[in-house]
Amino acid sequence: MGKLLLLKFKDIVVAGFGTIGIMWTFMEIMESYFPNSRIVTNNKDNILILVIPALLSMVCKFIYIFKFELQAKSKIKDFKIVVKFGNILNCEDGVIIVGVNNQLSTEKDKIAKGSIHRQMVDKYGQDKMIQVFRDGKQKIKGNVKYFQEEILGKDFLFLPMSDINNSGAVSTKTSTVRIALDNLFVNQESLIAPNNKIFIPIIGTGAGGLHPSKQDVVKIIIESFLSFQKGANEEISSKIKTMNIVVYWKDVFQIDWIELSKWLENQKDYCWNC
Repeated sequence: MGKLLLLKFKDIVVAGFGTIGIMWTFMEIMESYFPNSRIVTNNKDNILILVIPALLSMVCKFIYIFKFELQAKSKIKDFKIVVKFGNILNCEDGVIIVGVNNQLSTEKDKIAKGSIHRQMVDKYGQDKMIQVFRDGKQKIKGNVKYFQEEILGKDFLFLPMSDINNSGAVSTKTSTVRIALDNLFVNQESLIAPNNKIFIPIIGTGAGGLHPSKQDVVKIIIESFLSFQKGANEEISSKIKTMNIVVYWKDVFQIDWIELSKWLENQKDYCWNC
């Protein structure tokens, strides 16, 4: 990951110095051919004419890298997998998956502060989330272990995948996350996915969560999705055509984007036909 950071930092610096070179050349040309022009007379000794465009160029390059380069994606048959940086609560035109506890408790002292569940309580209010979970308990029936709800125009899917013990501590196991993911993908007849698109965070890695790295959990999510897709046919079809795994900004440098891109391509080129 350090190598990738160094390369991206180099790209940002190069963008800045490249802009300085362009502005310097422009000013030299203007001074040679139009020495009395206002551009030359007003800015000849003004260093800001070089610094400001350079800084803007570096900022634009920084935003571009985060938005478009820090990602891994692959299209396999008629569906797409994308791993990207962002805030999942700002995602639109699809269903947002939120990992929650199996007890469907929404009490603040039983929800990790940094979790998406907690962010939703803070954003939409405790009373609203209590009502959502109260209704959700009625929606979970039979083999389907998740429930969905629209909140202020956004579609959410709540996926139980952790447990609260007698002392109130929350714990998540790799096995429970796999079971929850498999249940979601296998029971897609109950899934409502606008634009056949889902957004899923790196679930189960918050406080008291999984010990595997975030990189490994991303792979677990993809493997579970691919496992279902391999068995899909005309009778068992997938409503999910685009799966977006959204990496929060605090975790963006815990992902080896180069390795992940290569691994994802291997799933397409080799493992899909295994």
